[in-house]
Amino acid sequence: MSDEERQHVLTAQEFYLAKEKAFLQRATETAFTAREVEFIAKTLSAAKGQPILDIGCGLGRLTIPLLKMGYNMYGIDVAKNLIARAKREAPQFQERFLAANLFQLPFRGGYFAAATMMWHVISEVSHNLDAVFSQLRLMMKSGGILIFDLPDTSSDQTRIKYQGQPGQGNYAVFLAKIPAMSSLKKALDKAGFKILHVQQFLWGIHKFVIVCKKM
Repeated sequence: MSDEERQHVLTAQEFYLAKEKAFLQRATETAFTAREVEFIAKTLSAAKGQPILDIGCGLGRLTIPLLKMGYNMYGIDVAKNLIARAKREAPQFQERFLAANLFQLPFRGGYFAAATMMWHVISEVSHNLDAVFSQLRLMMKSGGILIFDLPDTSSDQTRIKYQGQPGQGNYAVFLAKIPAMSSLKKALDKAGFKILHVQQFLWGIHKFVIVCKKM
């Protein structure tokens, strides 16, 4: 992990520790857990018994329901406070949650049959998409499925629901972190992922859900 990436992780940890209450409130307003779990379960049904990595799992919002459905999930997040809450929420799955980042995982290469990055996690790693997708390629099996979502920045409803009315201090900052679809496609192709399909949903906010395959 580079010094730049290490600093990015530390900054994220500080943010989610200081803003935990606001984070939890935002999650209730901008997510649609039941629909997301349903989509992931259906898309990854063939990989149900194999290891699946939920990147940026937070409180285990998706990881816990999928574990209860019999999916072989592991959840990671850089925010230690959120991982601690996930473990308290589902103590029977404590060993499935790790305070970790994608570049420092205690798993061998090619371990995971699938991976998910939901609820705008892609925005948290948009500063280095090439490195993220390359690392995912190393961690996933051949033919593995990657699912992630992307807020639709063309939607006024999405922008306001996430950051409030234009003019607020963090409004432009958030929008700047959302990568363009063209940048995502370029980085995925470079790392050896093929986009299988892109669907648009209203899951708390307007978003695109992208399903890819490691070639």
